[in-house]
Amino acid sequence: MATPTPAAGVRPYPFSQARATGAAYPALLAAILAAGTLDEISAGSREADAGIEPYIRGRGFVDRNSNRTRCGVIFWLYPTGLHGPYRTDENGELRQHGTLITIEPGADVNEAAQQARQALRRSGIGHVHIRGTGFPSPQPDSEDEEQS
Repeated sequence: MATPTPAAGVRPYPFSQARATGAAYPALLAAILAAGTLDEISAGSREADAGIEPYIRGRGFVDRNSNRTRCGVIFWLYPTGLHGPYRTDENGELRQHGTLITIEPGADVNEAAQQARQALRRSGIGHVHIRGTGFPSPQPDSEDEEQS
């Protein structure tokens, strides 16, 4: 899907409407999780947090000159040691944890990784949307593609 080229200063749909929803839409988050297609990344420890930036680089086809994603990225971020978005505790109670991270094309990789780390929910589920600047092509040039 090609990303539209906007007029100066105008964010076309869906970029104009995309935003973080926090915990406002738990049914939508549950539906996304039920599809079972999201990559799940653990965070909350120094070792686990170190994996967020390389994941964004690998999925976002980062432009080497600008350090910005050339396409969007989506993943579930959950606390290290809890293995995914929910678990049943020792009392048989369902415990949810983690954050859906959505990143637009044009997001700075370092800033996106930092925002993702800060957004990690250890209790409950939510969503954080990280905006990009500009609307780069989702198709990287082979010479610009970041190698994993």
